[in-house]
Amino acid sequence: MGVARCGPVRADTMTDMRVLVVPDRCDDLPSVEVARLVSQGWSERNPEVEVQALPLAAGDRGFVSALAASLPGRLEPVTATDAWGCAAPCTLLLVERGRERVVYLESAQVAGGSVRGRRELPAPLGTYGVGELIASALDLAATRIVIGVGGLAALDGGRGAVAALAGRAAGETPDPAADLPAARARLGTVGLTAAVSTDPVLLGMQGACAGAVDELRLTRAQAQEREQEMGEYVDLARRIVPERTDLLTGKSQRVDRQPGAGAGGGLGYGLALLAAQLTAGPALVAATVDLAGAVAGADLVVTATQVFDWRVLEHSVLQEVAAAATAVARPVVVLAQEVQVGRRETMSLGVSGAYALVTPGRRTADDSGDLGEGLRALARRVAGTWTPPGRRDVP
Repeated sequence: MGVARCGPVRADTMTDMRVLVVPDRCDDLPSVEVARLVSQGWSERNPEVEVQALPLAAGDRGFVSALAASLPGRLEPVTATDAWGCAAPCTLLLVERGRERVVYLESAQVAGGSVRGRRELPAPLGTYGVGELIASALDLAATRIVIGVGGLAALDGGRGAVAALAGRAAGETPDPAADLPAARARLGTVGLTAAVSTDPVLLGMQGACAGAVDELRLTRAQAQEREQEMGEYVDLARRIVPERTDLLTGKSQRVDRQPGAGAGGGLGYGLALLAAQLTAGPALVAATVDLAGAVAGADLVVTATQVFDWRVLEHSVLQEVAAAATAVARPVVVLAQEVQVGRRETMSLGVSGAYALVTPGRRTADDSGDLGEGLRALARRVAGTWTPPGRRDVP
């Protein structure tokens, strides 16, 4: 029996209720772990409810583990060079569908969280390990490679990845004039897809270098210097890689102006130069794991994110979850470390309720300890509102 779609579930409508937990990552907790904790907390409050977990990702940290939790593939351990020249253990996901061999990899494994504590950014080979991961995927006879792009502490426009794929040594200075043709030739007919977690262009006020002031704590002077370097790289690349022509306008399609070209410190741009298709990561993951089908089979949808603010109103896991639930009239509940949007924005997104670990301006009991335990406790508390125990006197 279904449940009311507009509010918390009544205690006499608990028969065969199904709750779907579809979170993004929260801070350093990957979505797989968030899904486990939220599901556990929900079941502790009401063990009679069927809880299904479907972790999601945007393309940044946790991209591979989220897909591996749902797809029938195998994990392949490999080693790549991180942005500081150290060997980093990484994992690829190989999924075989008939003659198609799709390899999923995560750029944050070599250029992400492990370098965020450094004072200076690696340059110019910050994404070198990503090229090594692509080469490892080619060694697995991949027919298509999907690369999660986001959450990087590199700002090299993808030059490192291109240089590695071209066979250049890690300490060697990139030469785009030679590296780009060599890297494209090595890929051959293998298709590339870049699942970008954000959609900035490469240059300008909304570009990768401007965003690095807040995201990577660069000074404005450092960001301007990187912007100039990136512009010179773009001018050179435009002479090497032919640009496509828009069939309607007859104008050249600038690769650096594509949405997502600035993702991952410009890694999106470097991959686009290798003929990669830039795709919104949240939408790609949602389609790959059949989020719509899972939502249609649930009575209540629960998602989680680190901060519920204006930035997740579009191009986010939360937005994909809300859209899928709205399409089939399912209520959506959001758990977040902090909620910074009002009721109007929440309702406009199709979210029925949003609950925070931290209230802006003051700390709560859940905020004083471990984030994971806080999420688990929050899920347990919210479950009491949305899935109360069934009445024993109702058949």
